[in-house]
Amino acid sequence: PESSGQRCLWAAGLVMTRYLEAIFASTYVDSSSGEIVVNRRASLHNSNVLELGCGAGLPAIYCHMILQAKNVYASEQSSCLGYVKDNMHLNRENINCHPDISQLHTKELEWGDILESTSTRHSNTSEPLKFDVILGCDITFNIQLLDVLLYTIKHSLALDGYCLLCHDEESCPFNKVKNIFQIICNKCKEMGLICTFLENYYVMIPDAFQKESVKLWRLEWDKTCSDSSSLSDS
Repeated sequence: PESSGQRCLWAAGLVMTRYLEAIFASTYVDSSSGEIVVNRRASLHNSNVLELGCGAGLPAIYCHMILQAKNVYASEQSSCLGYVKDNMHLNRENINCHPDISQLHTKELEWGDILESTSTRHSNTSEPLKFDVILGCDITFNIQLLDVLLYTIKHSLALDGYCLLCHDEESCPFNKVKNIFQIICNKCKEMGLICTFLENYYVMIPDAFQKESVKLWRLEWDKTCSDSSSLSDS
């Protein structure tokens, strides 16, 4: 069933979260108080973050609770959205406790669709909500869904933003499709996006989270295109 893996924390979600920690923060437990202390190396405070196909929503919850991004959206198809809501309920003491700093939202979102900005939702024109960071774990599992997935990414990504995709070939095989990374790169190029394979990401995370079957990619706008100023609106 489509929801069979939603209650699990799969390797891709764990690696993505540890990668975000390596980029933005380090944490440790204070020996006297027992509280988690966060040392931030960079900030997402003014950023909008979207997790696609969030499942249990670990990366989204981490961006909210620890990195304190301005707005975090955990999105899923309607039949699976309840699982991230359950996980948020389990962590309710730490969720949206500082609404002036960071807010966490759950949204139903089918790939091929986009989230609309609330400022234009009731007007005659619609404008897509743009995100500085888009995250996706184990969402590149079906070659047939790549076009609609990349459509959502393209129309949701801010011009200076980037998208991180993490995939575990063991837990979520590519349906035996060869050269999947090259296929994604080619499709991204058609859309004005650059796809980069982050082959050395594992040096940034603890050994326990290093797994050869996990692949991490970064997508961003190709600003060398002549019409790069209007890429994210096309």
